[in-house]
Amino acid sequence: MHVALVTKYLGHPVGLGTYAERLLEALADSAPEARFKVYVPYRPARSQWPSNVSFHIVEVPPRRAAIAAWELLLAPAAAARARVDLIHYLYSGGPLLPSARPTIASLLDAIEWTQPAYRRPPLERVLVRRQLSWAEHVVTASPSSKHEIHRLLGIPREKIVVTPLGAPPLEARAAAASRPYWLFLGGTEVRKNLRLVFEALACDGLGEARLKVVGPSRSGPRHESRSELMALLRPAERERIDWLGKVESAALTQLYSEAIGIIYPSIAEGFGLPLLEAMARLTPVIAADIPPVAELAGGAAMLVPPGDPTALRAAMRRLESDGPLRERLVERGLEVVRSHSWRTTAALTLGAYRDALRAATSS
Repeated sequence: MHVALVTKYLGHPVGLGTYAERLLEALADSAPEARFKVYVPYRPARSQWPSNVSFHIVEVPPRRAAIAAWELLLAPAAAARARVDLIHYLYSGGPLLPSARPTIASLLDAIEWTQPAYRRPPLERVLVRRQLSWAEHVVTASPSSKHEIHRLLGIPREKIVVTPLGAPPLEARAAAASRPYWLFLGGTEVRKNLRLVFEALACDGLGEARLKVVGPSRSGPRHESRSELMALLRPAERERIDWLGKVESAALTQLYSEAIGIIYPSIAEGFGLPLLEAMARLTPVIAADIPPVAELAGGAAMLVPPGDPTALRAAMRRLESDGPLRERLVERGLEVVRSHSWRTTAALTLGAYRDALRAATSS
């Protein structure tokens, strides 16, 4: 089996970047007899890959038009010349026209179809709908995402393959930080809902703890105004907020490990990879009770009603003071981590490949 994997996120510190890298590693390990050629529009920083992984690099300017030409035309044309058996776009994309080879697209969530701030321009939405309708399979990350993709895009359920994402390796928890803190991931991105955390803190403050915010604080429709968020807090609480911006992997691991817990009140998710990352570092989780998070976390996180700052603050206070509760959440989190591996993600993805190839052969 010779598979083309098309990605524009490999090596980027975003969920689709983690997905591309970890899935590629697991595919190569799970199917050593297969060949995987990765099509990227830039030169990846990482240089060492398994022997059955190769790269086709076409460096294009980081502009929307250039990237679009690469993903719609250049990458699929190069894959056709290489005579691959199948093309897998590791995001919601595909060729401009139907391909003679089976295609698979990864649409890990339906956020761009449910959240107005994340909607693409109308022409792009039409194109993505067409690309997904041409694909032999659409890969997603959770049962709730499958339901939304079917409901909103009309993709037949039998074409949608759920491949839950994997957890990172377990790591021993570090000693508590000398200055206790809560960890929030997502910066000022609207759907990550930092506003709710600040509203919760406006009710009762942080006490002796701090809040460390990881992620970008940009301007634009997908981000809240940092100054407006800070205006929700009293001056004393503003002094306890640490804006960390982008954090490298090793530093993020330590931040997870030393935190009181992570606060994850997202209003929309497809899976919730940071929950697994926290649980693998033996760190308790407070999260919004939305379907993808509840499916993943179950009883391994404190789930609070979405949009309820009072409930969030009560959960934070309880987790700070209730040692047995923290221990129970950590133990249940370990069970969740042990049940999620990238090797399983790869096995389910390879199953989708084989099914698509069988269908192409029989048609």
